[in-house]
Amino acid sequence: MNSLYICAFTKNYMKKLILFFAIVSLWSCGENKIESSESLIKITCLNAPFNKVYLVAQIEDNYDTISKIGLVDGQGEIPYTLKYPELVYLAFENYGRPLQVFADEDGLEVSVDFSQNPPEKTITGSSYNDQIEEYYVIEEVFNQAMRSYQPLRVQAQADPIVADILKAKEDSTYNNFKQNTLDFCYSNGIVGAFIANRRVFDLTYAQADSVYQNLPAKFSGSSEVDALKEKIAILKKIEVGQPNIEINQESTTGELISLDETVKQNKYTLIYFWASWHKTSRVSNERLARLYKEFHAKGFEIYGVSLDEDRIKWSEAIVTDMLEWPNVSDLGGVKNEAAKAYGIYYMPQSVLVNNNGIIVVKNMSDDDLELYLTEKLN
Repeated sequence: MNSLYICAFTKNYMKKLILFFAIVSLWSCGENKIESSESLIKITCLNAPFNKVYLVAQIEDNYDTISKIGLVDGQGEIPYTLKYPELVYLAFENYGRPLQVFADEDGLEVSVDFSQNPPEKTITGSSYNDQIEEYYVIEEVFNQAMRSYQPLRVQAQADPIVADILKAKEDSTYNNFKQNTLDFCYSNGIVGAFIANRRVFDLTYAQADSVYQNLPAKFSGSSEVDALKEKIAILKKIEVGQPNIEINQESTTGELISLDETVKQNKYTLIYFWASWHKTSRVSNERLARLYKEFHAKGFEIYGVSLDEDRIKWSEAIVTDMLEWPNVSDLGGVKNEAAKAYGIYYMPQSVLVNNNGIIVVKNMSDDDLELYLTEKLN
């Protein structure tokens, strides 16, 4: 299975878990009450085993409770103030996952029946919420298609021919899904910007810029548009033809290793972002180790950047996977400074540069990288 899909599934799932635990922790920390009630979420909770509802919003990198109500006969009105439409979360006291709603200044009505599993919801009053629900349909069609390939995945473990067929199907399904997602982003304003920021992990500079160019001017000061502009600036710096960005981080033994110096000493250097805890990275390590043995003496080097936080686990993975190339990290995890500079939103990800430090290819498959090196170094 292509690492793009695996990472998309993993990141979406992890974000939901992180959000859930962030919200749970807020219940014991109190809430920041807003001073006005310009907008309202009118909520009806049928058969609810609780009586408190929290409204949670993302503020910079944190999730914060911005309003809280107690239900009366399962009903209530949650006040909030938003300058721009954005995704917010209704969290139910000590009960399950929060409910996502895309709210705007006009307010909305939410009805949830908790006798169903999962709870049955009805959301009305926000065209932005209607838009994001349209996207979730696109995502679910993709998820269903990928789940339908599970029997092939079992067969592929023992049959290389089936494995090739499976890869072709998964690649085609993902490419269609990504194009449908991009088409959605181009035509759905701030909701499109939200999806581009949070759901398209392999966004290119041209794609991000197209989403931005299609945004109505009225959203120009929103956090989603600011985040998209920041992403565009990063992606532009790492386009093919641009010079590599210097990295100078420590090896497992604490030695600083410069990317620029490594690049100068080799014909081609692969900047490779991975982590010991990321299963797809570990599979890719095995393939790269084979290519390294074949092409290193001919001028091919790998400069590994680990998004680990635990030095011991990182070191153990290097030994276990027999990685003979330079490996560095700042042990900042997914907030690794080099990963930020190179716009790393999924793993594994790679950037190939020549000995002049110019980016020549990005995110090649292992098979395509082998063909490229065979042509250039033989």
